[in-house]
Amino acid sequence: MPTKEHKASNRNNDLIILLAVAAVIFFANVIGRQLFYRLDLTSEKRYTLSDNTKRILRGLNDEVFVKVYLDGDLNIPFKKFQNDIHDMLDEFKVYGKTNFEYEFVNPFKDIP
Repeated sequence: MPTKEHKASNRNNDLIILLAVAAVIFFANVIGRQLFYRLDLTSEKRYTLSDNTKRILRGLNDEVFVKVYLDGDLNIPFKKFQNDIHDMLDEFKVYGKTNFEYEFVNPFKDIP
């Protein structure tokens, strides 16, 4: 039968392991937020921006604002299309930084 000292030692070891795992997860999250990398596994490189596109976005001298009229209650194909556009605009934002903004608008919002 384990003694009280043995149980306390196991509890301390478990606590140290738990804290170490939490610290590793925390620091991996902090480092991951600083790094941006997108892996495109499609054969046609559908989600990869060309070097020219990246160069243009990095070199924006003025703010570019894109209004996408594709919001609201959408059926599944349009919702997927909206998600694809949103993902692409998010990637544009990464390279364009503060000079690239976008907004999704419901074109039927004010129609009675």
